[in-house]
Amino acid sequence: LNTVADSTLRTRIGFDSAVAGAGTGADARVDRLAEFGTVTLGPDDIERMAVMHLARIAPGTLQMSLDTLTVAQGASGSTATVSFSTDRTVLGQSLQTSLTMTPTGNVSEISLEVNPDREEPVGTDASELLTIARVGGWGMLALIIIVVFFRRMIARLIDVKSAMLDAMLLGLMFGGATALAFQDWLLQTADVAIWVNILFRLLILSVVGGAAALLAFMVSGVGESLGREAFPRKMRTMSLMRHSDYRNQPVGAVLVRGIVGGGVLLGVCILAMTTTPDLEMNLDVLFASDYYMRPILAGIFNSMTAGYLVVLMVLVSLGAASTLLGDGKWYYLGAITFAGAVLQLIPVDLASSWWLLLHSGLFSLVLGILFLRYDAMTAFMAYATARLLVMLSEGVLIAGSPAGIDLLLGVLFLVTLVVIGAIGVASGRSERELQQYVPDYVTQMASQERVKRELELAHQVQASFLPRTMPLIEGLDIAGMCLPANEVGGDYFDFIQIDDDRLAFVVGDVSGKGIHAAFYMTLVKGILQTLSRESTSPADVMRRLNHLFCLNAPAGVFISMIYGVVDSRTGHFRFARAGHNPAILCRAGSHEAEFLQPAGMAIGFSDGERFDSNIEEATLTLRPGDALVFYTDGFSEAMNKSRTLYGDERLARKVGQIGTRSANAILRSVTEDVHHFIEGAGRSDDMT
Repeated sequence: LNTVADSTLRTRIGFDSAVAGAGTGADARVDRLAEFGTVTLGPDDIERMAVMHLARIAPGTLQMSLDTLTVAQGASGSTATVSFSTDRTVLGQSLQTSLTMTPTGNVSEISLEVNPDREEPVGTDASELLTIARVGGWGMLALIIIVVFFRRMIARLIDVKSAMLDAMLLGLMFGGATALAFQDWLLQTADVAIWVNILFRLLILSVVGGAAALLAFMVSGVGESLGREAFPRKMRTMSLMRHSDYRNQPVGAVLVRGIVGGGVLLGVCILAMTTTPDLEMNLDVLFASDYYMRPILAGIFNSMTAGYLVVLMVLVSLGAASTLLGDGKWYYLGAITFAGAVLQLIPVDLASSWWLLLHSGLFSLVLGILFLRYDAMTAFMAYATARLLVMLSEGVLIAGSPAGIDLLLGVLFLVTLVVIGAIGVASGRSERELQQYVPDYVTQMASQERVKRELELAHQVQASFLPRTMPLIEGLDIAGMCLPANEVGGDYFDFIQIDDDRLAFVVGDVSGKGIHAAFYMTLVKGILQTLSRESTSPADVMRRLNHLFCLNAPAGVFISMIYGVVDSRTGHFRFARAGHNPAILCRAGSHEAEFLQPAGMAIGFSDGERFDSNIEEATLTLRPGDALVFYTDGFSEAMNKSRTLYGDERLARKVGQIGTRSANAILRSVTEDVHHFIEGAGRSDDMT
């Protein structure tokens, strides 16, 4: 036939399915062609030609039988289409291969069809249900992560620095993997300029990477926050690797164990495919070598991104939620197995069926055991390793696959990680020698907790100083209160019974807040209890108190105070004022109140002659029906939402209006008026 031109052969050889050509030998046909005759090939000839071609392609290694044979006549000659089907299913699949040939032996078309006789895939109902469950499960989990993220962000429970670092790395990896995709589309548009190709991929990197970074920021924030509460030791190596501390035993062990664990997970995938006859693989996916520009890079990026999201969203966040059911490991493993089955965490692309649910659950159970037995980074490395090897497996499963070199590079990458891990294990740096990373929000929480305890202690100290009952002295009607602010101030009032007729009282305000003010409140209370019985002069008591206070308190700490002594038998009232708000006097039958403000500077402001000469003592005689009001700046400096002060003058006018009432009624009325004035703005200082 080499002496006959191809164009001549095409005109002299034809197909005819109705002709039996088995009886005509090859030599006779060659002779006829040499004599310028025609040769017609029948069904047996066509089948033998198809079998010859079938043996040269991958499906030819399977046991296949003739299915259909058809001949078509066209303007350029006849063509034959032969279909072969597998004798038995392979991994739950039946295959049909079709070849279209010309009479000269050329193959013009080869096609492969999976399950050609099935109008609907097996388990269609299960497939739809599981797909809905998977998409809905991931969507619901993402929504919960977003809600929890904002709640914890408002509560300042997010490690922003770590989340930002994770977001940057995950955004670059996932964006880079996506930018490496669309290889098959670009091959079909080979005439596209190189700069268009570059811009197209940069656009994908920017948009997809930005979206992935935003998601990773929220996932990292929530996962780290919940993980540190529920599994603090499981997050340790993740923090070390995040801050590039690799040369130590914990991280080294994670790298080695994680890659070995990846092999275990890969074994679970292989076990699922080899032990379940009805399990179907999804053969509609594109090969990595066709879809990605460089499969090894895309495989590493995709595997690490998927591993990170699976570990933090499922193993950590969802696992932390499972601890609400109970602290046992069985609650955790049960929740992870169920969630992993619904979310279909197994990295092998299997057709949706109830078998997929079972094997995904088994895969997730093993992954959860790795997390509980070791830590989050071990589970991450195991999942990423298994996913990478599955993605690049076509390099060894398909002869001559372009992904073969990528598989070798992937194995080299994993071996490199094992070597790095071995170096870390051999470094001798144990976990006890490593500096523990503490997020900023944890430090802030500890500081806030200390402040809270301090405020509680200050509240207790302040409450212990205040009189539990009002003194009962004939001729006097006494009422008092101290309303603490959100931050404990230094307000303080007390009564000291000097004898049967005389009662000393004090109203003071220590500078500062919290336990600091409570300490000096304790000091002043003890000194006054002693001095009030040693001297009958309020001014002298103030002088001696100032001297002792200056000896024991640092500069800058001072107290404003009114101290007085009332004699219920004579009605005489003697008092001194040390830089405090004025007293308010409302005489019986009068509606005009007046301020009583003898000179005096705050205790602790100055010692010696300057204070002693400045303090004055005032004396007045009280008559039945007179009202005296002493208060701290929490009343006069109360501020509403418009930032307007209540003021001393407003307080004096109010006392003038109600001065004829009982002590309790005056106290209640003034307090209600101040609260009505501030309109719910809250107290910024104690009100006494």
